[in-house]
Amino acid sequence: MNFKYRVYHSEDAKSALDKWCNPLSGEDVLGEYRQFSSVLAVMWSEAAIVASCEACVPESDGINVELQTDRSETDADSALARFLVRVNSQIPRLCLVVEKLTL
Repeated sequence: MNFKYRVYHSEDAKSALDKWCNPLSGEDVLGEYRQFSSVLAVMWSEAAIVASCEACVPESDGINVELQTDRSETDADSALARFLVRVNSQIPRLCLVVEKLTL
């Protein structure tokens, strides 16, 4: 099964404490989007999920992510959510959120 998502940075979704920090510049956010695909491939290299990414148009709107798996929709959603929690925790001031897209 295939599942599609849009992943993007949101200042509004940051915690109250994180909002006190200087926000990432637009260029910093674009840099994180550009690295997202390679990070996703490394993190899921041994998982039963095939992930592909492409930049949104315009690029500042985030990344379109497609997951292909034999697992359930809930498992795919959960796997992506756990991945985003890890990425957000490793990159200060980054707050990636996800929006599920319909096929």
